Amino acid sequence: MLKAIIAATGLAVGLAGAANAAERDAAFRIMWKGHPVGYHLVNIEETDDGVRVETRVEMRIKFGPIPVYRYSHQAVEYWRNGELQFLASVTTDDGVEKSVGAWRENGALMVEGTAYSGPAPDGAIPASCWSRSVLGAHKVFSMQDGEIIDVDVENLGESVSPAGISADHFKMTGTLSVDVWFKGDEWVGSQFIAEGEEFTLRPLNSDDEEQKLLAMLD
Repeated sequence: MLKAIIAATGLAVGLAGAANAAERDAAFRIMWKGHPVGYHLVNIEETDDGVRVETRVEMRIKFGPIPVYRYSHQAVEYWRNGELQFLASVTTDDGVEKSVGAWRENGALMVEGTAYSGPAPDGAIPASCWSRSVLGAHKVFSMQDGEIIDVDVENLGESVSPAGISADHFKMTGTLSVDVWFKGDEWVGSQFIAEGEEFTLRPLNSDDEEQKLLAMLD
């Protein structure tokens, strides 16, 4: 089933719309130790059947000119009336291949991933911050491998976001502890710690900045 999902969405050959700056709704550079090491791009498109969301993440950490860590993630989601109808994603995490698919079957949301396969718990949604609705979830499933994660969300009030503006600040605690900022319904930044290292998602300021970042990662 998962192979069929990936083939149907075109994930095996990449997300055609993910690199189109004119159509994107979120674009972040990933910062580590004060240096850009990747990007996180989101394109949200309203269709006659609902909402289609495409996500692409690329990250490279180098020691001098030599890459010592690579991460690549592509995903597509389809939503209708506030409910996830379909999801497919493929991830390469430092050489380890991961994937997850989700679809509706007899009214239930089914998940098939490298870490979990079976029905999603009631109310579980993908662990993605493109929509503020993730803040109301008590259970999410990993966009990389389908792992079911219990989540606690704490409202920390307003604070200065990675975008440099005051925004609503929340802390989501599950497998990772993630700080996320929203200005109204707009996602304006995140910060998290992985393997003891702090990473920050900071909005890209221009298409020129994006192109320089893309060239650096190639």
